[in-house]
Amino acid sequence: MLSYPKRIAYVYDVDRATKKLIVNELEAERVRQIFDLYLECEGLIGTLEAIQARGWRAKSWVTKTGKQLGGGLFYKTTLHSLLTNPIYIGKVSYRDEMYEGEHRAIVDPEVFAAVKKKLNANRVSIGDRIHGKSPGVLAGLLRCSACDSMMTHSTSGGSGRGSKQYRYYVCNKAKKRGHKTCPRPSLPAEEVERFVVAQLQTLTIDEHLLNETSLRVSRTINDKGDTLRKELSLLNESLVNLERAIDAISIPTGDDAREVKRLDSLASLTEQQTRDLRRRNDLKDQLAKIHAGAPDRQTIRKAIKNLEGLWEHLTMGDRSRLMSQLVARIDHDPADSTLSITLSPLGLKSFATQNPDKEESEKS
Repeated sequence: MLSYPKRIAYVYDVDRATKKLIVNELEAERVRQIFDLYLECEGLIGTLEAIQARGWRAKSWVTKTGKQLGGGLFYKTTLHSLLTNPIYIGKVSYRDEMYEGEHRAIVDPEVFAAVKKKLNANRVSIGDRIHGKSPGVLAGLLRCSACDSMMTHSTSGGSGRGSKQYRYYVCNKAKKRGHKTCPRPSLPAEEVERFVVAQLQTLTIDEHLLNETSLRVSRTINDKGDTLRKELSLLNESLVNLERAIDAISIPTGDDAREVKRLDSLASLTEQQTRDLRRRNDLKDQLAKIHAGAPDRQTIRKAIKNLEGLWEHLTMGDRSRLMSQLVARIDHDPADSTLSITLSPLGLKSFATQNPDKEESEKS
């Protein structure tokens, strides 16, 4: 029989009678959001900033003796451990092997896999920057759908004076196991980048495509609203339980030894209550912004038009950051040589707001 680690992961509490893991629903919702946040943000630092802005802390628990432990800040190491912990997809690691656990999974395996790929892609990208290599405009976005693998930027040639350097995006599976394992192991980087920009710009003239994009964006915004409302509901329940727990230990015990533990627990619970109340206000603010509406057709059109004017004046690094803002992912299908582009709705709205249309600026 497999045993769970002594330090229980965020989301799970231990049933002391059965020794089994039970799900803490509020923590589960937060972990799902942390996985989504990582896919939205630039990396671990951006995700940490988002977590800290929400006032979330690491796992806290009460020992058998009544002592409150944990509840510290998230750091890069704890965040990375959370994002790579298979316990959240219902599995347990034992002696380098993966087994099905007896506990309930709380993260979609596809989301877990996407985060793992993003972590690996970011690690490769950082390594390229350290060694003076360009990570490529589509770094972390382009995937080979046939191999279910990221495609990373690579170069060849250019070693001698005047010699030309060629840029490619190469399937990671092909890199590791040989090019014969992938039906289309590499793509010319400049050609793919130009194609993606051209496809984005067609949104300004293709009304049918613009309508479809606008509908997808609205659905994404609505889904985000549902997620926030669910967290708010769970948070309200947690605040009620916190209030009861605080009331239960508010009366002095009269025992000096127990009094120290009581005061420590009371301080910890009160601090958690303050953080949760702050988070509740933040959720209400976010829901108010969402109710203001998703980016409409005109906003999307404006964002893409601004891209057309900016692109030629941007450095490679700026192009990469801009593409990551506007695009969520790009899937290359070698079977029919197509690229499927998934846009980032919040990025589109933010870009259109930050970069007002030139004609509108001149009018004002």
